[in-house]
Amino acid sequence: MNSPGQAESLDALAMTWLDRLLDAPSSTRDVELAKLATEQPALHERLLRLLKAAEATDNSLLLQLPAAFDLPSLQHQPEATIGLNAGMCLGGYRLLRELGRGGMSTVWLAERIDGVVKRQVALKIPLFTFNSAVAVERFTRERDILAALSHPHIGQIYDASVSATGQPFIVLEFIDGVSITEACDIRHLGIRERLMLFLQVLDAVNYAHRHLIVHRDLKPSNILVDASGQVKLLDFGIAKLLGDPALQMESTALTRDGDSVMTPRYAAPEQLNNGQISTATDVYALGVILFELLTGATPFLSESASLANWVHAVLHVEPGRAGRATIDLAAAQSRNLPDAGRLRAALKGDLETIIGKALRKTSVERYGSVERFADDIQAYLVSRPISARPPSLAHISRLFMRRNRAACIAATIGLAIAAGFATAAWQQHVESVAQRVRGDTVRDFMYALISDAEPDEKHPDAAPTGRQMVDGAVKRARVEFKDQARLRGELLSELGHMYNRLGNSEESAQVLTEALGLLEATAPANDPALNRTRSWVAFAIIHDDPARAAALAQAALSACDRGTECAKARYYANTVLSTLDLRRGNATAALDQMRQGVDNSEIGSGPKSPETVVALMDFAVVARNVGHLTEAVEALNRALALSQQTTLRQADRIVLERNRGILSLDLGNYAAAASRFESLLNQIHEQVDQTHGQQGFLWRLLATARLGLGEPVAASDAAAAAIRLDGTSAHDSEHLFARQTEARAFAMMGKYDDATIQMQDVIKGLQIAGYSANAMEVLRARRYLSEVRLRSGDYATGLSELLELAAQQSQVAAGQEVELAQVFELIGCALRETGRANDALAWHLKARALFEKNLPADHPFLDRNTLYTIAAQFSAKAAAATGENLKRQAQLYSDRFPADSLWRRMLDEAILPGHCPDQRSAMCALIL
Repeated sequence: MNSPGQAESLDALAMTWLDRLLDAPSSTRDVELAKLATEQPALHERLLRLLKAAEATDNSLLLQLPAAFDLPSLQHQPEATIGLNAGMCLGGYRLLRELGRGGMSTVWLAERIDGVVKRQVALKIPLFTFNSAVAVERFTRERDILAALSHPHIGQIYDASVSATGQPFIVLEFIDGVSITEACDIRHLGIRERLMLFLQVLDAVNYAHRHLIVHRDLKPSNILVDASGQVKLLDFGIAKLLGDPALQMESTALTRDGDSVMTPRYAAPEQLNNGQISTATDVYALGVILFELLTGATPFLSESASLANWVHAVLHVEPGRAGRATIDLAAAQSRNLPDAGRLRAALKGDLETIIGKALRKTSVERYGSVERFADDIQAYLVSRPISARPPSLAHISRLFMRRNRAACIAATIGLAIAAGFATAAWQQHVESVAQRVRGDTVRDFMYALISDAEPDEKHPDAAPTGRQMVDGAVKRARVEFKDQARLRGELLSELGHMYNRLGNSEESAQVLTEALGLLEATAPANDPALNRTRSWVAFAIIHDDPARAAALAQAALSACDRGTECAKARYYANTVLSTLDLRRGNATAALDQMRQGVDNSEIGSGPKSPETVVALMDFAVVARNVGHLTEAVEALNRALALSQQTTLRQADRIVLERNRGILSLDLGNYAAAASRFESLLNQIHEQVDQTHGQQGFLWRLLATARLGLGEPVAASDAAAAAIRLDGTSAHDSEHLFARQTEARAFAMMGKYDDATIQMQDVIKGLQIAGYSANAMEVLRARRYLSEVRLRSGDYATGLSELLELAAQQSQVAAGQEVELAQVFELIGCALRETGRANDALAWHLKARALFEKNLPADHPFLDRNTLYTIAAQFSAKAAAATGENLKRQAQLYSDRFPADSLWRRMLDEAILPGHCPDQRSAMCALIL
């Protein structure tokens, strides 16, 4: 009797054989089964039962498998989940016909029963009833991974659900196509056309890799080509989601069970010997696919070779060169070439070098990324040097003449010109190659982050975190490139920026400063990497050393004045200078910098790139901060539209939603804003290590929304949460803004002394942090302090401060008319409460003119202004104002707020008969 460990290993092998034999011709299947019956009878018995079960049209034979058949991913007595037949319904979908099946699932063509969406879909349904959590995870992982991917060459997921009977299924885009190898042969595509199609595959896989997803089961049957010639990459069922915290503790089991379902013919050596899986694993499989796509043969053995022989070849035999492959006449003719010799000749040289690099046994010797793989294919297609072959003078000359054949017709003259040009080309090529090598090395190094990562020593089996990946890469860069200062500087710059994106600001500043020192000593003044690093350092030190930050950003703008790569550096510099202009109170300059920033982002990254989406979001924030709400809304709407056409990092999408909430606040939609902020806080709740600052900011915004709704207790609680998360620096601006919000809540709760002291501390802190006296943040804080005084009944002090503030703010109010109007409103309230109702009326009318100019007609500030105006008229005994008008307007304004809102209670109390001791005012002490 087998031990549990032996049984599990045998069961895993049986699952691998099942996948292989289900796709094999019946003659091949019979031969393999006969061999197994003699050589491995225990495996043969297991496999035979699985085959019978898998081939049963209604899955009923699964019921006959004995309890001793102990696959780790199946129940001890596996049984069919349901009998599947054409016409039956599953979770709102009608099954039409079976499209195919593998060892783990079956796929059916289906359609919606309700007909709401008239399209055919593919339903992926598990073939067995799962017992272990690992098996369930393997199936659900495809749903989660596909849901996170949006790419024109990756099959789209529409839905994922469980039927009333408990049957899980995934609803996928139905691709009416054939495998990439079959599509190329049917259409008789030549070498060039096959490479162009293969580039679509690389684009899709590279996209997945950028999202830290490795497919691990790439093969022609998972790559379909539709009637229009578009590639669709399918089946992420065993993909490993790298860096997902939810999978950290389960990574060992998932990798073990997942690897048992791979396809050995396309598996990399590390998959067969339990090595580390990385993006290079997919590079290997793509190399096998390209070999087959171009030659019609396999790089090792014939397709009928046994599994054992195939595994041995992958691990120990060097793959054949494509230019020496065994090619038949049919393969050549299907590639538009007359014979096998011509096809072999076409594959020799750079093409077989490219394939050979992808098929290296050791992962570090392959292409460092799929993007590098694609770069070499594109270089080959335009007759330029490839990175897999070190450039030589003779080779560059041959490629030049191939690209410029017409210029080399005259033999003697042509040879002389070619030789002379090749020498010049070589001299010009030296610097461009050096720059390309540095860029390629940086890019390949970034893809190696996964390998550099070391898991937490307390959880050695856990998947590495993003922080650990960058930590490992920084160590490696300092050692591996210690004699290449410029390259080390470029690498550390990228890694320092990654620290910043992960929320590790202290490490970011240290590594970026180190990188800047290296680049300033080795790179020319207009080097894009140098100036990008200047801008990143400026951003990192903007709070601690604003003067140096400004100098670095300005240096980047001045030195890096042309080219797309420089445009990226200028965008970062624009962002820094805009932030500093805001602090100085120069709203116009701040907005101009961000307009330039959007332009530079479109030049450097493209008008529809994720970077431009972020630039538009930054512009919207600045436009909003300087009072240009219309421009802010337009920019944010444009960012939102572009975000549907591209893929954003989760953090950037959170920022986009956060900014939508901020604009909701500005437009007076407090309930909508609160709902959005709460939703975002729930989304990032489990990501505390990387989102402390983000969470603190969101809690502060939620507190602001609660203040708008008249809920001071909830606002105070949210502000306190923000303060806890924003660190202990008393002069950090976000910490100060959180304390300011808490102080406002204190004032609404009647804690006037606490609110006063806290607001005074905030104003001092902002000045220490570098905000000028005319900065809107300082002016707004002064308004809040005066508001506290009015709420406490200290009308004289409050009015004096507000009149002084109005005079100062009127001189710097360009773009800040709404802020100035709120000062006017408070002056009117103070005058009304001190018996000067006629004067109060004039200030409220001045406020209204600014509100109407800058706010939409349904903004609550306008309703509140109407209420204040009627109250002032009533107190002044103006003929137009009556008690009924006042009550009606108070009721209209009150209806904007929840039943338990402080504003509603204040309004209800203020309009009660006899409420005010001084009958001159029907709404005494009412400051909303």
